Amino acid sequence: MVPKEQITASAGRLRRRLEVLQDHQRGVWFGEAAGLFVAAVLLALGAAMALDNLVHLPMLVRLAALAGLVGLAAAVVRWGARLLREPLTAERMAVKVEAKFPNVDNRMINALLLAREDDPEASELIHAVVEEGSSDAAKLDLSAAISKRRLGALLGAAALVIALLTGYGVMYPRHFANALARVLMPFAGVPPLTRTRIVDVTPKDQNVLVGDAVTIAAELSGKLPDGAMLIYRPENDQEQAAVMRPTGDKPALFQCLIPDVAHTFDYHVVAGDAESRSYRITAHHRPAVTEMKLTLTPPAYTGLPAATQDAGTVRALAGSLVGIRATCSKPIAKARLTVSSLKEPVAMAVEAEKTVAASFPVTAQGSYRIELTDTVGFDGKPVERDIELLADEPPEITIESPPSAVVVKPDATLPFQFSVTDRYGVHSAAIVKVNRGARGEGADADERKEAEETLADWQADGKTQKLLAVSHQLPVARLGVAPGQSAAVRIVARDWNDVTGPGITRSAPITVTILSPEQAKDKAREALKLAALELAQIIQKQRKNIQAGEGILGEIREQKPETRNKLDASVALQEEIRTASGKIIDLMDEKLPLRGVLRMLYEGEMVTAVRQLRDVALAAKPADALKAALETERVILTRLTGRSEQLQRAMDSAALRDIFALIDELIREQREVRARTQALSEVAGGQGDPALAARQDKLTAKVLQLKEMLVKEAGIVARSDAEQAKRFDEAAKMVDARQVRQNMILAATKLEKGQFSPALPTQDKVLADLKAIADYLREPIVAAAAKKMEDLKRLIEEAKDKADTLSKLQAAVKEISEELERSKDNRGEAAKELAQKALELEGVKEKIEDAVEQMAKDLALFPEVPSCNELVQEMREVFEDINQAPGSKSAPAEEIAVDRDEGMLAALDKVKERMADMEMWMMDKPDNIQWKQEAWDKNEMPNIPLVDLPQELEDLVGDLVEKEKEVDEQAQDSASNAATADIPAGWDVMDGPISNWSAKGKSGNEKPNANEMAGRSGSGREGQSNGELVEGKAKDLEGRETKERRTHDPFGEGNIEEENPESKAKATGGGKQSGIGGEGGLQGTAPPRNQLGMRDLERRQKEVRRNAETIYSKANLMYLPTGELDEAILLMQKAEQQARSGDLAGFTETQRRIVHALQNTQRQVAGERGVALDPRHRLPADLKEEMLNAKEEHIPPEFERLVSDYFKAIAAGAVK
Repeated sequence: MVPKEQITASAGRLRRRLEVLQDHQRGVWFGEAAGLFVAAVLLALGAAMALDNLVHLPMLVRLAALAGLVGLAAAVVRWGARLLREPLTAERMAVKVEAKFPNVDNRMINALLLAREDDPEASELIHAVVEEGSSDAAKLDLSAAISKRRLGALLGAAALVIALLTGYGVMYPRHFANALARVLMPFAGVPPLTRTRIVDVTPKDQNVLVGDAVTIAAELSGKLPDGAMLIYRPENDQEQAAVMRPTGDKPALFQCLIPDVAHTFDYHVVAGDAESRSYRITAHHRPAVTEMKLTLTPPAYTGLPAATQDAGTVRALAGSLVGIRATCSKPIAKARLTVSSLKEPVAMAVEAEKTVAASFPVTAQGSYRIELTDTVGFDGKPVERDIELLADEPPEITIESPPSAVVVKPDATLPFQFSVTDRYGVHSAAIVKVNRGARGEGADADERKEAEETLADWQADGKTQKLLAVSHQLPVARLGVAPGQSAAVRIVARDWNDVTGPGITRSAPITVTILSPEQAKDKAREALKLAALELAQIIQKQRKNIQAGEGILGEIREQKPETRNKLDASVALQEEIRTASGKIIDLMDEKLPLRGVLRMLYEGEMVTAVRQLRDVALAAKPADALKAALETERVILTRLTGRSEQLQRAMDSAALRDIFALIDELIREQREVRARTQALSEVAGGQGDPALAARQDKLTAKVLQLKEMLVKEAGIVARSDAEQAKRFDEAAKMVDARQVRQNMILAATKLEKGQFSPALPTQDKVLADLKAIADYLREPIVAAAAKKMEDLKRLIEEAKDKADTLSKLQAAVKEISEELERSKDNRGEAAKELAQKALELEGVKEKIEDAVEQMAKDLALFPEVPSCNELVQEMREVFEDINQAPGSKSAPAEEIAVDRDEGMLAALDKVKERMADMEMWMMDKPDNIQWKQEAWDKNEMPNIPLVDLPQELEDLVGDLVEKEKEVDEQAQDSASNAATADIPAGWDVMDGPISNWSAKGKSGNEKPNANEMAGRSGSGREGQSNGELVEGKAKDLEGRETKERRTHDPFGEGNIEEENPESKAKATGGGKQSGIGGEGGLQGTAPPRNQLGMRDLERRQKEVRRNAETIYSKANLMYLPTGELDEAILLMQKAEQQARSGDLAGFTETQRRIVHALQNTQRQVAGERGVALDPRHRLPADLKEEMLNAKEEHIPPEFERLVSDYFKAIAAGAVK
């Protein structure tokens, strides 16, 4: 048995010999593939080259030939690769050998196959076979088994092709190289070999500008033709040809000129049998700006946002930043911006190929230019635009007051009313005093520097505030100019310009001349006289316009065509009246009381009258509109007439008022100096106070002025009133006799030395002397005032009786007139009776008018007293001083039982009139009796008639009598429905259980009982009741604390005056609202809460007005200053009307003006200066609403200035 390993080793030797044969087979295949590749590819290439030399193959054919060559080469390579990848095994190689050598007789293949068997029993046989096969392989030339015939053929063909190509190249090298290049590089543009050769073509590919001319030249060699052709094809057009001709001095150079190139075109040159490759002439437009946007950022001081514009021209303020963004027609390589005001150009940034951007500051007038260069290198035409420098004008000052020259008193104030406007923002405004000082250096002798001293200044709220309106009262004392001299002031305004500014505007100087005290008085009196004359003329014109309006009223009803012209004339006359009234206001002294009243008319009713007359023509019911206008005109006439008489009285009493004003001022200032001295005296070791001493010394001049005024007035009034002249003369002597001036000088000396305590007695004596002089002068005036008041009361009573009589007469006239109207068609006896009644009416109307006019004239003879007010119902109050009976404070409660009186029912049913009371008196001991009253059933009670009550009720009021709380609680009477109709009462005033319907309740000196009471009574003390309040005035008397009750008891109409509007008394039965009541009692349901509130406001306002009228009347009688009290009274009347009509907004606005007028009155009485009212509060309500609504409307920027000026003009006209 032969081991397996030995068999495997023998088979391995055989396989290795066969593997060598495999490599030999692959070598043969590779040679075959290489021979085929060289032969086929080179043959095809040579054929294409020869063909191109012969026929000049076009590029597409050459491209196809090259593609064929590549395809052929790829196919051969693929075939060779497929051969080389074919699998070769030892068994396959053994088969090839056995096929070549048949005598091997399959021994090699058998050896390979048996070597795989694993049969130990046949191992010797297998080993023998394997050895035999391996031996045969070693003996044979195995490579002979591979056929090499195809290899030889292919290699021979390849050698032949190579030889042919080599011979082609050697014999025709230029043709070989040309053809090889053209075939292998079809896109290279290698021209074929021709007899005529194109050496060069210019300008080849080139960029030109549209409109430029292009010269195309071709340099030739070889056989030169007579001419050449330029073949070109413009874009989107057909192919065209142009003849190229040789130049004179260079016959080989052919040229052709193409003028005005409009489009891009491709071209090539054909000369003889030569043709150049194709070139392109690209036509370009110059780069241009197709769109430009400017972003203008104004200087920061303007507060304006950046704005964009499409126009290229720059209009901007100095300091603005201009951003330019330009869109171009084509891609841009670079751009630059040249600004005339800048030394160096600015490089522009290129964004998104076609957009360039840059920015520059505006510093001066000039221009800017944009220069573009496209990506090809062409420069665009420069874009040049102007730079217009906008001027930031300085602020504009509009002065409404004062005028350019004004004459004032030393203690007056200058009313400044002006506005400063600036297009971009107001910085500040100031009132300055112009001081002409030393001469400037290097200036002429006549030129002097003007120094400005700021007297008042205002700052704007922010940089965007374009209007600064100023209303200011400048005290003349701030000017520091002595009486009799002048000063110049002006208004200086600044803006926020921090680039070229600031812009400063100075108004024309305002010359202020300060009058001496004597000049001021003379001027004031002259102005008063002129104002009185002007006022008389205005009254005449107003009467005339009312008469004209009444005539127009009839024509409007008849619709006459000429009515419109008359209506226009009426409007013009009413406007003239208002203008003249404004002039009168300017003539009057600010402290003159009636100036404020006239100003109210000027700002209120006169504006309303003009507007109402203008609205008549447009009204749907012109007659009603004209009636309303006439009613307003009559109000104006009534108030003007009263002010005319008041002005005359002011003129007559001017001197006396001046004297009293000076005395009051001396007393007030001396008190202030004295108070300061007292304060300094309490400081230990105090030094002298020169300022206080100077102030004390200054009063001596006023004392001297007082004496001079007394002496002067004594001489003036001596002719008309000897007694008053004597008083003036005696008062002047009192000044010297009491050594007022000398004592003031002495006090000033002590103050300067610091002797404050020793100065106090001297100052006290000065005060006492001044008061004595004032009392001495006022003594006859007080007496005269008391007499006037008595006469006035008497006259008012007479006027009241006359008014009652006239009212009844007018009612009778009305009744007869209505009866005549109803019975105008009657005949017979009835007609005669009516005719008789008509005769009775003749002259009655005229008599009524004369009587009313005479009443008004009688009342007008007295000082300003509210004679037109209604006569208020008041109860007579009789106060008794009662001493409480000894021991009654602790007296025990007593109970008294009372049965019901059947006679009361009959009396209640029959009562028709009120009975007079007998004498009554108050109790002198507390109420310690408890009444137990028997009550009736409700169905037994009759309807109690309510008789007419008198205008006045008598009420006994005394101090409450004390009693202990325990006794008080035990002594409360029982509630009862027992009631009396009317009785002649005459006994102690005390509480009881029986209700009374005759309003005879008395406010005694005891608290009311806690039992429920009905009936009719005056206000009395607070207690539990559900009856009727018939009194016209409610007193705030201490009573019993009650609990509030909310019932459905009815309300009544009318007004109840309250003694104390802040009373804490609670409503019980009926829940009566203060200000509501009436003689007829309380009827009807409760009005709405807001209506009740407005009634309460009206009532409270009426109470304040009555108090103000009383103070005003007393001040006039005593020649005391009244400030703006008369204006406040008129405003109070207006507020009452607004409360009555429910105009809460108007009521609130009027309250502000009332408070302002009262505060100014308080200031003026105290010797201080009044504060001017903000002009906005004096605007008419409708005009104010129009101006406020205008804020919500959009106004185009170009009209902002015009609208602003318009509303400023309106406001100025409304508040002057």
